[in-house]
Parts: sequence; structure tokens; C-alpha cells
Amino acid sequence: MNSRHALTILFALAILLALPACHQPQLESAAEPVPTAAAVRLTEQAVEIMSTDSKQAAELLRQAISLDPYNASAYNNLGVLHLRAGRLFEAAESFEEARKLMPAHPSPRLNLGMVFERAGRVDDAIAEYRKALEVAEGFVPAMQALSRCQVRHGRTDDATADLLADLTVRGSDESWRDWARQQYLKLAEDPDAPQ
Repeated sequence: MNSRHALTILFALAILLALPACHQPQLESAAEPVPTAAAVRLTEQAVEIMSTDSKQAAELLRQAISLDPYNASAYNNLGVLHLRAGRLFEAAESFEEARKLMPAHPSPRLNLGMVFERAGRVDDAIAEYRKALEVAEGFVPAMQALSRCQVRHGRTDDATADLLADLTVRGSDESWRDWARQQYLKLAEDPDAPQ
């Protein structure tokens, strides 16, 4: 190989090695914010109409997910729509995806627990409600769901009384606080009696 040929090969290699370093950061930084911002807007629009037009809201959420497959809020809200419509399998899939994308947020776990409870999988529901409380100790909606599920299905344990006592003060509204007081008193009278 002559020196001219070797020099041409080295020059070509230098160009190839330099290209990815020059172009890759520009492509990533320019392309990423646009779909994410659009997906967030679609998710917000869907949330605004979820209670009035669930079909359109679901379509907006699907569009948001197609633009940003890491949009945990879109998955969680799509799961809520599926749960409301009684599509438990689809709801569970959406909540599971949301849980994977935001492991430190209790809502997907709470929602997955509701799916399990509605499907009659009480032990799985209780486990998910407890997981929601592990990620967010004192999360009132999970406390309410767990205590309600345990009482409703006769699965109270030593921690149920503590949950109920806490909910007599921290329940989301007066009806929850009243319910928690009544259940707490029943448990105190006879901890082994079915509620």
C-alpha cells in the first residue's frame, strides 16, 4: 500500500469518527422537546374532557402516547377511562405501564388495586394498596381504599385499626371520617367479628 492510499484511508476514518460526535447531540436536543410538549398538551386536553367525552379523551391520550411513549400521566388517565368503562384488562395494562414509568408515584398502584378489587382479586388489591402506601406513606386515597377493601371483604388485620383511627381525622371528607369512626368502633368492640 502506498503512502497516498494510506493517507486517504486515514482521512476517511477521521471523517467517519468525527461525524457522529458533530451531529448526534443536535438531533437529540432538537427532536425531543417537541413531541413531549405536544404530548403534555394532549394529555391536559384529555383530562379536561374525561368526564364529559370519554371517547375523545381516550383518543387524545392515545395520540399523546404515540408522540411520547414515556408519558406516564397519559397511561394512567387512559387506565382510568378503561376502568370506568369496565375494561379491566385494558385498565390493568395502562396502570401497569404508568407504574413502570413513575415507580415513586402512588396513583398507578392505587388504580391497579381498584382493578384487582373489581375483578374479585382481593389479595392482589390489598397488596397494591399497600404498595401505594409504601411509595407514599400517608397517601389518604390509598389508606381509604385499603381500609375499605379490608373491611368490605373481612380481611382486617392489626394495621387496619390504625388506618381507621388515622382516617377519622384525615379522611378526604366528612363521610369518610364518619365511616372510619364507625368501623374503628366496631373493630374495637370485637376485632374478630365480620364487618
